[in-house]
Amino acid sequence: MTSASSVTIRGNKKAVMPSARDRAMIEFLWNHRVASFRTLYKLFYHESSLRTCYNRLYRFRNNGFLSVESDDGTKGKYFTLDKRGLAFFAKENGRDLQPIGSRPQSFKHDHLSSAILLGDWFTERPYGATLITEQEILSSSQDIAGFVKTDSRRPDGLWQFEIGQVKKYVALEVELHPKSESDYVEIIKSYDNYYAIDKIVWVVRGQGLIEKIHRVSVKHSSFKTSDHLFLSLDEVSKQLWQAKFKNKTMIDVSLAEFLNSYLVKQEHPPRKSLGNSPGKSCQTPSKQFITSDLLNLSVPLNKSATYTKNEKPPNP
Repeated sequence: MTSASSVTIRGNKKAVMPSARDRAMIEFLWNHRVASFRTLYKLFYHESSLRTCYNRLYRFRNNGFLSVESDDGTKGKYFTLDKRGLAFFAKENGRDLQPIGSRPQSFKHDHLSSAILLGDWFTERPYGATLITEQEILSSSQDIAGFVKTDSRRPDGLWQFEIGQVKKYVALEVELHPKSESDYVEIIKSYDNYYAIDKIVWVVRGQGLIEKIHRVSVKHSSFKTSDHLFLSLDEVSKQLWQAKFKNKTMIDVSLAEFLNSYLVKQEHPPRKSLGNSPGKSCQTPSKQFITSDLLNLSVPLNKSATYTKNEKPPNP
């Protein structure tokens, strides 16, 4: 991502020149498709007040860069790139918009996939670990773990681990709604062709669906049975990486413990910032705040104490 550019998208709306942190925010939304207000504030605007962040994001919304969508009629809000924001990022970075599409297919699915992928590495990640979203696979000109943008399907995300000269990948599959058995047979068989994939982590709603996918994997996959790992969607929605696997051989292992086991062990492993200003490191927040920032879709702004919502402001 370029930190400085003369690119400004102009049209019927007033021209806007994004700052370096605005560009980082736009790149994040390009890669992850959707995010909560709290996520964007924590990653890119934490040195400002919540109100300043809110005003900045809504300025981009009013100028066609961002779209703010409701969560199934609730007060929750998803922030995503609008057409102008997509065009801005694509023009600055030489990306092709044609295969991308302008909106997420499912806000809830894409938001949850992003939150699970980020997890405990929300604000910073260890060296040797890389987070790859489905959108990055779709917009890349090169293959990633054997996946290319023209493939009929891709995982919902990848954790990449560099272990010496070797790269290992853990794939993420998020299932909010059940598919037919034939669909799962196709998905599971497809992984047999991607030799770089070490494990597949399934986040699934309901024990019945977990058992169904497990049966299909045992019957149709050349992977070992233990290579398909299952987490409860309900537990992940509350605990993220602290949720524990349902496989009998990993019943006491959390997602955090599993992913951290791939890291090259160092006494004090260096870490790399995910979204803070250049040269600034971020302290790792507690697990409670990670879950709240990533999954909570509310906009935490207090009402003005000057006058109530139904009252007009006093005349000057």
